[in-house]
Amino acid sequence: MSILGIKEIIEISKPRIVVLLVITAVTSMYAASKLIGPELDTWGLIHIIIAGGLASAGSSALNHYYDRDIDPLMERTSTRPIPSGRIKPNSVLIYGLAVSVISVVYGALALNYVSAFFIALGIFFYVIIYTAWLKNRLYGHTGISNRISCFCLDTFSLLVSGNENEG
Repeated sequence: MSILGIKEIIEISKPRIVVLLVITAVTSMYAASKLIGPELDTWGLIHIIIAGGLASAGSSALNHYYDRDIDPLMERTSTRPIPSGRIKPNSVLIYGLAVSVISVVYGALALNYVSAFFIALGIFFYVIIYTAWLKNRLYGHTGISNRISCFCLDTFSLLVSGNENEG
């Protein structure tokens, strides 16, 4: 069992989900810049891609950690890094927390404090509200997760479309 290998880091970060969420954030920022202005700033766009990517990767890792007890029971998830024994659960927890915190701090420094708040809110909703509370209790939980993610990203992009650091 390894601590953290590159293959495992990529797998627990769920890069396909990261890409989808970043595309949603960029699209929302573009729409916000056209609807309420100001024009989309290249550096702001780069910062939102980095902060959003880190937040999504960290949240995904925390999701893997939280689901470590149910993943071995399902065929689809039994080969993930934790249930297959390729990575230690505590390593995933530390990675997920570290990347999540880095995304919030990066958002505060590169964008603004309001942006950092919405990054933290998105992480909270995905990890606590969706993963820990709703996912195993409600039918149709994926739709709820998608709506939460889109709401946070849309609101976040509206707030940061100006990209002025107000903190």
